[in-house]
Amino acid sequence: LAHRFGRGFHELVVTMLGAGQAADRSAQTQALCGLFERRPDCLHLIVTWPGATIPPGLYGWRNTRVVQTRRALHLAQAADMAVSAAGYNSFHEFLYHGVPALFIPQMSPFMDDQRRRAQAAARRDLAGAVEPEELLRLSREVRAFLDDGKAASIRDRLAGYDLPQRGTAAAAALIEAEGKA
Repeated sequence: LAHRFGRGFHELVVTMLGAGQAADRSAQTQALCGLFERRPDCLHLIVTWPGATIPPGLYGWRNTRVVQTRRALHLAQAADMAVSAAGYNSFHEFLYHGVPALFIPQMSPFMDDQRRRAQAAARRDLAGAVEPEELLRLSREVRAFLDDGKAASIRDRLAGYDLPQRGTAAAAALIEAEGKA
């Protein structure tokens, strides 16, 4: 990453708040860009799906880069912390892969209950959770993750936490059995 973006860094933060399909996330994204702009040793990656519409204002920050990829989990696993919506897939991928995440639930009424999911993980100290309108608290949480050891604590806790078995092998077996029938 340092070579690709032509700059060294000591902290890597990945933000995955969606491409604005469910809600306008520009306030949270710009607040995060501003926070990481004040951290000269930080590389902040805003990760979106290929083809997503990117607001032009995201390209003006020195420490922030926009990355369009289908390999978001790999970047998040390499990061010191991730900031993400609490959608079903991202939420579970981060927990099962030990990614220290700060969840900002989607606020659109047609979404599933991301707020409850994020709060459940935060109550168990498996992630952080911030409401979309809590921009000052967002700043405090980012500092807690990066400066006060919260990210390392969450990573350690996830490594030792007994999560339910993944269902991927069972699902693959069902599909395979169906194909033979």
